[in-house]
Amino acid sequence: MAVLDRERLTNYPRIFVALYVLIGGWWLFTGPGLLDRAGTPVGGDFVTFHAASELLREQGPAALFDLSALHAVEERVIGAELEAFAWHYPPPAMLAVWPLALLPFLGALGLWSAASLGVFIATLRSIDPDPAVLWLGLAFPGLFQNLMHGQNGCFSLGLLSAALMLGRRPWLAGALLGCLVYKPHLLPLAAVALLAGREGRALAGMALSVVTLCVASLVFGVEAWSAFFDNVPFAWRALAEGGLDLAKVPTTAGAALLLGAPPALAQGLQGAVSLVAVAGVAWAFHRRLPLRVGALATGALLATPFAFEYDLVILALPLLLIGRQREPRDAPLLVVAWLAPLALPGLAHLLPLQLTPVLLLAVLWRCLQAHRG
Repeated sequence: MAVLDRERLTNYPRIFVALYVLIGGWWLFTGPGLLDRAGTPVGGDFVTFHAASELLREQGPAALFDLSALHAVEERVIGAELEAFAWHYPPPAMLAVWPLALLPFLGALGLWSAASLGVFIATLRSIDPDPAVLWLGLAFPGLFQNLMHGQNGCFSLGLLSAALMLGRRPWLAGALLGCLVYKPHLLPLAAVALLAGREGRALAGMALSVVTLCVASLVFGVEAWSAFFDNVPFAWRALAEGGLDLAKVPTTAGAALLLGAPPALAQGLQGAVSLVAVAGVAWAFHRRLPLRVGALATGALLATPFAFEYDLVILALPLLLIGRQREPRDAPLLVVAWLAPLALPGLAHLLPLQLTPVLLLAVLWRCLQAHRG
């Protein structure tokens, strides 16, 4: 009997999901008040989104980039002393979080988590409606990380998967990809993919989407954009100067910094890997390779210095597309990559050695192997 036969691929994920619910629920809801057992907010980074919504109403958009002002509201929301959670998103993201404070914190978190899970499930089922695939997806550690952190990776996954519609509904595909402007380090590679693939209608849809969202965000005033651009160097300093837990940063820059590399070298290495990702994605779309959308999703994680363990939920897209090729030789890569969002950050804490960029390069390489597609 094969180690990963259908019965095991159906039953083992159910065990994972049960453990997530039991252990995750115990961890989150047996701490004091709105804190988990580690003393961090229930829902993790979601406290920043909820606090940002309140701050938009109280002090205006520029205050979101004032760490002391944002931190004060975060502590008020949770009702306890907290580590500061910073805001690094552009004004279009403010449109998404603005309504959150209309609900109490737990109500907004529940709605956010349900929407994230809904987008994740809809994305998987649009590609492969097999129930076994759904269970594998629900058990994917990347999804668990994203939900525990209250983050937006599932939305990024759903938007990147819109590239699968390029042959059928290019305008809509481009418009959805343009919504990645809320997380702008993911957007340029999508534009490269459309340019390389000569997807003119999709490019027009993307441009219209980006312009519409940027213009709509002017409701917060031009100063919101000014504050965002002023904050960009701070984001790099937080990464380069040890202000972040580098074991949770699965990027080339994060891996280099974790090993003690100087920031300039880390930046150079990140630039080199980013060029590899850009070239790989451009090649995949130019040649219309079968796994080009998987290459786009993987390249998006490789090309940026700013990603965290919860962003690895995006890996679900290339893993599903590779798995549908039903190539037995892919099994080791699929198993390792499936476990990576939990295993590799843990390994990075122990050694310290961040192997996620190496894994992502392996996944990208597989997506570029058209003869195996």
